[in-house]
Amino acid sequence: MNKSKILELAFDGACYREDIYACKTEEYKKNNKKFTEILEKLCKDLPEEEKNKTLWDLTVAMGGIESAVEEMFFKEGFKLGLIIGAQNFLE
Repeated sequence: MNKSKILELAFDGACYREDIYACKTEEYKKNNKKFTEILEKLCKDLPEEEKNKTLWDLTVAMGGIESAVEEMFFKEGFKLGLIIGAQNFLE
């Protein structure tokens, strides 16, 4: 007998985080590297004009990271929703 995905989510508490974080895409890794590089730049003494540009670059890189993570969560949530729906129709 298959364990219900609803019960698994409710009582195991895993919520599939491991699956989501394990599938970091190349885009995610690229943006994360860029984010780290920019952050290191920020830690050094910079003129005000360059600091503003660096902050802008940091914001853009962070947006890339967030976009990649949102896509991963959407994909995993969609798959999980299909499984839950299928289990409900089978019972």
